[in-house]
Amino acid sequence: MKTEAVVTETINKAKPKAADPAIQLIDDMRDRWFHLAERISARRDKFGIVWEAMFERYTDTSRNYHNLQHIKDCLDRASAMNTRSREVLLAIWFHDLMYVPGNKNNEHVSAVEMNDWCKYLGVDESIIIEAWRLIMITARHHEAFTRNEKIMADIDLAGLAAHPEVYEAAAKSIREEHAEIPDYTYDTGRLAFLNNLLAQEQIFKTFASRDAGMNEKARVNIKAEIETLVGTNAKSD
Repeated sequence: MKTEAVVTETINKAKPKAADPAIQLIDDMRDRWFHLAERISARRDKFGIVWEAMFERYTDTSRNYHNLQHIKDCLDRASAMNTRSREVLLAIWFHDLMYVPGNKNNEHVSAVEMNDWCKYLGVDESIIIEAWRLIMITARHHEAFTRNEKIMADIDLAGLAAHPEVYEAAAKSIREEHAEIPDYTYDTGRLAFLNNLLAQEQIFKTFASRDAGMNEKARVNIKAEIETLVGTNAKSD
């Protein structure tokens, strides 16, 4: 007669193993890329090659924040905003493809990469032009005026309105990406960026983001980080 322990062990062995979250993320993102690619290109035999190139960049060990999870978060936000624009989704996929901490041309270089890969896929020129413009708006969110620009800007900044613990973790990850930059230099630049956001009448541009209270949530998070940075620098003086 089987003991209770043996029965329990047998049941546990029969249960499906929990999938590795990292593998789930990769599989999900690959499917999402292929789904978009099919909407913009007929060259399905090349979708995998582009995916591999993006995957290599977004899973680089130096990417603590601007990684595959960040792209997923942006795509999820686009879904929450009911955005199916091919141009917006394409811009999301490529907007951080090229990322070198401290480089002010990251967005432009990423746009160039997007252009090259899309031409490789035979994507319509009008889609490429719009996606290029949307990638560049992530370098100057305050200049978002068209509907797609406002959506793209809000998606890129959505992390500012995250739960405080999520926001703090993201801020830490961004700092880790800039590990080679001295604290004072990094903090000065970060404070300038945060204060510039606070100076804007509306951080988020779309009605959907405003109605969700994202401006208010972001201001709370930003002020808390500023207080931490100022306090840290005061102690080091």
